[in-house]
Amino acid sequence: MLAPFSSCGPTDDGRIKPDVVADGISLITIDDDADNDVQFQSGTSFSAPGVTGSLNLLRQLFEQLYPDAPALRASTWKALLIHTADKAGPNPGPDYRFGWGLMNTRRAAELLGQNATNGWKAFVKQALLQPGDSIEFTVTAAGDTNALRISHAWTDAPGVADSIFLLDSITNKLVNDLDIRIISPSGVTNFPYVLDPAARTNAATRADNTRDNVEQVVITNAVETNYLVRITHKASLTNGQPQWDSIVLDGIVPQAKPPLVITDFAITGTNTLALSWDAVVGQNYQVQYRSNIEGPGWTSSGGVVNASKAIVSVELPYDSQQPQRFFQVSEVP
Repeated sequence: MLAPFSSCGPTDDGRIKPDVVADGISLITIDDDADNDVQFQSGTSFSAPGVTGSLNLLRQLFEQLYPDAPALRASTWKALLIHTADKAGPNPGPDYRFGWGLMNTRRAAELLGQNATNGWKAFVKQALLQPGDSIEFTVTAAGDTNALRISHAWTDAPGVADSIFLLDSITNKLVNDLDIRIISPSGVTNFPYVLDPAARTNAATRADNTRDNVEQVVITNAVETNYLVRITHKASLTNGQPQWDSIVLDGIVPQAKPPLVITDFAITGTNTLALSWDAVVGQNYQVQYRSNIEGPGWTSSGGVVNASKAIVSVELPYDSQQPQRFFQVSEVP
């Protein structure tokens, strides 16, 4: 039940708000008149810190699970909280009263743990979408009663501010419009949930989402086989720059990580050569070389490569006059 003092969405342009909800009725907190006394309080001033504190506990858990990894992106935390929320509204998918549902900290923690132990980034991915390209990978659905659920979120590029004289504009505010689709083995394309701001009480449908920087696809009758996940973008990305995308999944069977070996090597030009290897989407890699297989250390060649597909290919500078070189690819946090 939604508290009577709670606000409802959407934004003027139809984006889903709130994102998630939390308990804000009769919460136990310390009393201000005695150190050993408590009181019951209600309000969004109590639900908001509940979400914030829970998120900080999840951050601490992530640091324990991945002591050498950089901090997760804000969009990844958003995707995780939305993905693991308990359904709160009357219909499948999001709505403009409860957003994506009631925050479930335990479920979010369990998914982080599964990602750390079972799947080599099978459940939580941070992938870099290049202009004009796509993020693509296959997942094996668990089948049975497990729905295949995939959410993604991104921190959108800044838009142009409205004039102070323009009120309640319904013009879309989304700048980089990313799209997720899940293609079944039979070729059926599954679309994400969308809401209609012109019919705010209607249940969510499945279609192209042009408003939100969060999307979710759910296949309730997924069979135990491989599905293709594809993320693309409309038009062009802002300033021709790549866009980080955060992806959270469940209802899948984690697959073994492929051996990290160079699978293809070719001189592609007078001054270039290309390397390829099987990769885990969302994993970062570094190509390294040295001139003597028994010599000291390895030298990095080029920058860190984020895998957006299951096979990664990179092109490197090459000098036919230089001494022989040995190459390797290593994982980096």
